[in-house]
Amino acid sequence: MQLLLTADLHCRLPWFKWLEAQALRYDAVVISGDLLDVFHKEPLKRQVKRTTSWLRSLAAKTNVVLCSGNHDTIDIPSERGLCPMPAWVAGLASILTVDGKTAIICDQVVVTSLSFIATAAQKRPILAAAHRIRDEKHLPWIVINHHPPSFHQGIGAEELIAGRFVEEFSPSFWACGRIRGQEPYLKKRGWVQRMGGSIVLNTPQFYAGQELLDAPFPNHVVLDLKARQLTWYSAFQDKVDEEAFTLG
Repeated sequence: MQLLLTADLHCRLPWFKWLEAQALRYDAVVISGDLLDVFHKEPLKRQVKRTTSWLRSLAAKTNVVLCSGNHDTIDIPSERGLCPMPAWVAGLASILTVDGKTAIICDQVVVTSLSFIATAAQKRPILAAAHRIRDEKHLPWIVINHHPPSFHQGIGAEELIAGRFVEEFSPSFWACGRIRGQEPYLKKRGWVQRMGGSIVLNTPQFYAGQELLDAPFPNHVVLDLKARQLTWYSAFQDKVDEEAFTLG
């Protein structure tokens, strides 16, 4: 089973097209937030229309899992689900795994999506319920959250909350975006980190200052559960980076 994980697409149409062209190769495409771009010249209403149309098309080809990011929180939140989420994201809940939902993909992996605008108190019961499913089914578990986890003071509050959740629930994988800059990726191999019994997969894009860098495809990780292999792809690196893993 193979999943493609990415984040921070920021309504870049070439990346949308590239991901859709790859979709049939993967059992799921996982997007850790920021599908829209509040600084993009295209009006947000048009971005939402374009993005939702693309997501529906993508979902016709493979399983799609996404969580909202800060750029996605552009409208009045919907309160219909287990947690608040952007209304345009809630409108896709019947065909995608979105904020607050947990799903089992192909009977092989549990995935849980967390909303950017949900509080820690709202996220905890969602994670607790998914943790029980993981234990009952004896399957690996992926949590999708826009914020990366951290255990260090001085980092943002949301990152510290994410770090506490990793410690408390120990998911197999925590997939996130949001980190900017090339430094962690090119010099510190920051796309993959181990935190206790969890593997953190950071899949944001590269920036030059405040400008998102163009590339023929978005940075992404391929998670191969059968081969127990992680592979990092970036147009800004000469070769792919790989790491084997084991699951407890």
